[in-house]
Amino acid sequence: MSTITDDFKIILQKGNLFAAGIEGGFAPPTPHARYVITRTTKSDVFTVSTELRAHGTPRLGPSKTQELKVTDHAESIARLQNLLRDLPTQYPGAEDLYGRNISIIHVTDPIAFVDFHRSGAAAGHGISPPTEEQKVQFDEAVTIIEKLGA
Repeated sequence: MSTITDDFKIILQKGNLFAAGIEGGFAPPTPHARYVITRTTKSDVFTVSTELRAHGTPRLGPSKTQELKVTDHAESIARLQNLLRDLPTQYPGAEDLYGRNISIIHVTDPIAFVDFHRSGAAAGHGISPPTEEQKVQFDEAVTIIEKLGA
């Protein structure tokens, strides 16, 4: 089992079920859900903020934020970080790499935001399509994030 990064931020954004939601384009993306998981240096807790958009509404609803103990969720967080480290990463672009209308950003150094891992959406040129195993791993990462945000 690997260790959990002291500082991290994980952002999952899920697109609208019936329209583009993570790719954006001329207009900004219209998310259906957003989950933000944050831990600051060696804190005993991490925060999970969840924003959901009710059907027929134009924007995300109010944020529900909870603090969870790292020790109670260490296995899930370690697994999630391992998955995100191993998945193909890319920069903002125009393609939904996994075909899920979901993007995940994994920031491990809050000071240097340029060193982030964005998985799922926005494949850049030269990015190989994910393998079936990587698609399963991406889905597992999504499931872990959604469970933490429930």
